[in-house]
Amino acid sequence: MRKSAPQHRLPLRYNLDMKTEKQQALELIDRMPDQVSAETIITELQFRLTVLRRGEDAERADHLMTHDEAKSRLSGWLKSTGT
Repeated sequence: MRKSAPQHRLPLRYNLDMKTEKQQALELIDRMPDQVSAETIITELQFRLTVLRRGEDAERADHLMTHDEAKSRLSGWLKSTGT
């Protein structure tokens, strides 16, 4: 019995005007030099995926702070360490 091809779901944020992840990956690879190693391609794709996932995590998080809040916390932290 032959298995059918896996069905790929579109990401929730998929929009017909947006490029698919596959299209983005192919464009990234196309911009690389012809002599690029498979290891470099995989590393670059993994880096891009990590950045995208972290961005999605940040968008979903309810504990984000504003730039001013971050500056205030950092300032307080620096004062407490004597810096």
